[in-house]
Amino acid sequence: MLKKLQLKLSDAYEICVAAEKVAGMVVKFALGKPHVLMIGCEQGDIPAWDDLILLHEDQSLEHIQIKRNFTEFSDYACDRNTDLVSRGDNTGKLRNLSPLDDSLASLATWSATHDPATVTPKRKFRIELPAPEVLIKRGLEVRQLYEFSNSISASTTAASLTQAEAVHTPTRNIFLWLNTWCGFSDWDHILKVFRHLKVEFVGTESSINRRAEETLAFCFNDPEKVRKEINSFITENSTYTSQITPRPLLGELRPFWLPELKLWAQYINKGLGWDVGGICDPDFGHIERAEKVVIETWNEQKPSELKLHCQSPRHEPLPSALRRLILHMPGTSVAYIHDLALWRERTLALIGGTLGKDEEDCRTLPLIELGARQAPADIREIPNSGDADSEGRSLDQQMDDLTWAVIKNKISDKLLVIPAGELRTAMEARWQCWLAALDADTTVRTGFCRQMLVPHAEGKAIAGSLRHGPKTALLVSKGIILLLAVAVAVSANDEGWQKLSGTTVGTRAIQVWSGPADDNHTLRNLADEGIEVLIGREPFKLLILSAVESSISEITGSSLSDGQEPSYTLADGHQPMILTHSGKIKEALRKGDLAMLRTYLPAIVAKINETQKEQLNNIAP
Repeated sequence: MLKKLQLKLSDAYEICVAAEKVAGMVVKFALGKPHVLMIGCEQGDIPAWDDLILLHEDQSLEHIQIKRNFTEFSDYACDRNTDLVSRGDNTGKLRNLSPLDDSLASLATWSATHDPATVTPKRKFRIELPAPEVLIKRGLEVRQLYEFSNSISASTTAASLTQAEAVHTPTRNIFLWLNTWCGFSDWDHILKVFRHLKVEFVGTESSINRRAEETLAFCFNDPEKVRKEINSFITENSTYTSQITPRPLLGELRPFWLPELKLWAQYINKGLGWDVGGICDPDFGHIERAEKVVIETWNEQKPSELKLHCQSPRHEPLPSALRRLILHMPGTSVAYIHDLALWRERTLALIGGTLGKDEEDCRTLPLIELGARQAPADIREIPNSGDADSEGRSLDQQMDDLTWAVIKNKISDKLLVIPAGELRTAMEARWQCWLAALDADTTVRTGFCRQMLVPHAEGKAIAGSLRHGPKTALLVSKGIILLLAVAVAVSANDEGWQKLSGTTVGTRAIQVWSGPADDNHTLRNLADEGIEVLIGREPFKLLILSAVESSISEITGSSLSDGQEPSYTLADGHQPMILTHSGKIKEALRKGDLAMLRTYLPAIVAKINETQKEQLNNIAP
């Protein structure tokens, strides 16, 4: 288990190296790229290799030794047995090990009983030094150790190294050093470690700091100050008693975030549960709360990314909520989706190929195939299907609330466009009455909005919930405005939005639909072929088509035109009276003329009621 990072505070070089590693981890995490999961130390496992340890996404540990040596580690012979102590009380004895000898000797001891490739967790090792010219032993430079470590591959054998040792002096010196000073028994033992060990030259403190600041500049203003903040986080902060992970630190650095830093969230399905991660909700102690994810993902002013890894397109509350979240993402954002082609096919089927705006509203969705699944640090685990369902409902509630806020703002804007006068005053007063009831009941409010987006004729296979979002908020707001205008013209008393003078009323706000359920769901404008079926399957006496600007006589013929007698029989169903956003209604709204509406609309409602009463009286007992 990794412990808290504990560096010697007096060693500025170690702090520089650690800060560069932390900077890389935080920046890659912030950008949604594969990254080190945590940085800490581990005590008692491999002595002398516990200063700096990185936990990678594959759960392997990388042990880093930092050696700030600009002068030789030792100038003794590579063969320890030929360079014994020559004076004093220890004459004839083996010489003491250098710090680098100690580090490699520790690895030799550990690897005698452990294999870095098969131990759990798997191990990697790295030695970091300022420069390549430093002597390890007389006749052996760090540069040669670097070249040797880079030459080792999976195909390198002990036999090939034995051959190289016979003709290549640096290889022979490396063997003598590792064998006589560090305790490696033979080339097989050396290969066991060096297949997993690298040497790296990282330069001076100033060059390390410069690289760290160049990395931090990808995400932060004032990279130098951010680097110093990271130094303080490493050396002084006592709040975090465990290892350093990127998310809390990223939250600490939020004041320095670049405005263009793209926020992201990721949902990974794991059987019945899910893993959730990202930076939409960077406050310490919280990971991607539903309200934060929805707000940031639907933010038109700031680009974001949503990553979805689900083994198959599913219809439980959480995958359905994520589907809706993606459908209404603004064009500035991107969704990365596993098995995108299948996800797109299932999603389009659920909405009939359209959100209701136009025939292209689903063809330009910002979707990209998700590559390898990323395992970000600091995830929130959703352990089972019940918790996943709750998460989905939370996302849907947040989307409903945000969409409702957008709809209300658009209604306010539209009311202000109507010329000041009796009509606008009446509509505002009626809207305040409705608004109080709608704000108080989420279920009623959501049902009211969603039913505007799915005609009955499309069938139950079409999910109105998926069409309901910011992209259709304008359609719904137009529908409510037209409904308000009709309501105040027909009745001075508020009867709500479902009845006008006792007449049932419904609004369909979409411009495009997928056609009748039995007609293969072919996209078409609402006023095109199939409109008679749409009208005939609605249960209302008065049907408002708020997105249609043609008169109903232009659409279906005079038998359904404004003010004409509807065809109505109990055997065949009924065809309601139709109102569109055309003719006198459109003119009255443009002028703010309530008197014009009151002259025109009550007669239509009265005619509906009179016709229904007559036809019911004519039914044989």
